[in-house]
Amino acid sequence: MVAVSGGSDSLVLLHILLALQDRLECKLHAATLDHGLRGQAGADDAAYVEAVCAAWGVPWTREHRSVQEVMRAEQCGVEEAARSVRYQFLQDTAAAVGADRVAVGHHADDQAETMLLHLLRGAGLNGLGGMELSGRLPAQGRELPLIRPLLHVTRAEIEAYCLENNLQPRHDATNDDTDYTRNRIRHEVLPVLRTVNPAVNRALIRLGEIARLEEDFVDGEFRRLVEAQVRHEVKYETTSDGRRDRLERYLLSKALFRGLHEALMRRYMLWILWKGDAIDPTYDQVTRMVNLARFGEVGARLPIDQTRQLRIDYEDIVIEDNSALWNPPLLPKPEIIIQSPGSIDLYEDWRIHAFLVLPEVYNARLVIREGADVRLRVRQPGDRWAPLGLGGHTQKLSEWLIDHKVPQAVRDRLPLLTIDGEIAAILRGRQWPISENFAVKPESSRVVYFWLEHLR
Repeated sequence: MVAVSGGSDSLVLLHILLALQDRLECKLHAATLDHGLRGQAGADDAAYVEAVCAAWGVPWTREHRSVQEVMRAEQCGVEEAARSVRYQFLQDTAAAVGADRVAVGHHADDQAETMLLHLLRGAGLNGLGGMELSGRLPAQGRELPLIRPLLHVTRAEIEAYCLENNLQPRHDATNDDTDYTRNRIRHEVLPVLRTVNPAVNRALIRLGEIARLEEDFVDGEFRRLVEAQVRHEVKYETTSDGRRDRLERYLLSKALFRGLHEALMRRYMLWILWKGDAIDPTYDQVTRMVNLARFGEVGARLPIDQTRQLRIDYEDIVIEDNSALWNPPLLPKPEIIIQSPGSIDLYEDWRIHAFLVLPEVYNARLVIREGADVRLRVRQPGDRWAPLGLGGHTQKLSEWLIDHKVPQAVRDRLPLLTIDGEIAAILRGRQWPISENFAVKPESSRVVYFWLEHLR
């Protein structure tokens, strides 16, 4: 199955695979997706792919899926949501048509952009490896090979192929928008680097090959020396509202951990973090975890995300779910004023923090003007709010609580974070549901990070 957007790279990929179809002894099926982000332009691109496939005799699947729904459900940005939707569509379509691998049109310039993005984020060997010619489709379902036949082909070569073969690809105007980080690297950073080294794409590809080789060695040592020694335990707790929570923990011998090379210590903490939900590990976060595990006394602990903590036991380094970290308290009174920045105790064992700098862990980040009135309160009759993904449109809070299965017993005392009287977030779960009206955007200036800390 070939992912085809109508752009030059995917169109060239389909054209080449069609020409090689008999030699490769394969059958082709094209898949095109309208993400619903570009209105009529997106629909026109999908229609164009249909027309090309019909003219070339290639069977196709065309779908429309909402990226905004994923943004709302996962509380993530548009680029991350679009990627998730796109790969899940490819997974589902491949299963439906019986494809045994998926081909995408990533090329050498995409690889260079990806590696620079990873460098700017301080990636390790895994990130420096970039994309592989052959990998696995990152979506839920049967494992499928994902191949990138054009990964060593440059954008210039692809455009030349289009001219030579009279292909007329579509142009996605969002690829020109430098508000997106990848586009800025493509249009501003890489052209400057090419003045220093015209073959910067090739240099980055070589770096990726070296990094992947060394990553493979380190990963093998980690699996042999560390992962094989980890003990995994699961238990269940019944909450006050009758819900059964699945709690798990990972235990590793303290003596074994403290005898490891620091590279394997860091690899273990990354392995743990990647097992969490929506985790984006940072260098500082991993360093704090390693330092506590190396030098912490018995009983020392560190929250590592919204639901889990690292704890030093007598014999083991313990990573465990702590249900207290993600069952926020019901408010002790109808309304509480919050200082931002600042901290305030809700009960003896709960404290809410508002930070202006990125903290180690947080439940929500919101754009808040200086001097705004920030409060916690319970719901009131007629409450409405604008959850992510509705484009700023509002929904009755009562309907939202029912849709998200919030128990009736807690709805009247569930903490709501308000800004200037408007509901901005709901204190429930690992990542609080937030309002579209206070979501962080590229142009946002004053961002406040909120964390609800359990003190015991």
